[in-house]
Amino acid sequence: MTEARTLNTKVPYTSMSEMMRALGYYPTEKEVQNMQNEVKYSKMAETGAEVQYLGIEDFLKLFVNHRPVYGITRNLVEDSLKAITRGSTTMKR
Repeated sequence: MTEARTLNTKVPYTSMSEMMRALGYYPTEKEVQNMQNEVKYSKMAETGAEVQYLGIEDFLKLFVNHRPVYGITRNLVEDSLKAITRGSTTMKR
């Protein structure tokens, strides 16, 4: 294909379980159902509509909040934060 491709940064919320499995987290079907409901109804109070697509930021929040934290130590988190902030005590959003 020689035409320029357009990449969309959103995926259907129903595809998030495959994305998580590709990253090494294998949620149960119940966990998948809970996460899908969390996404689907996340904007219901604000907009009155169900969410159909999931952006990369929302996906990363779900992934970090729902996956097990085995192997992550306090030192690893502190070292990572130091690397991100480059030694600063504050971090920009």
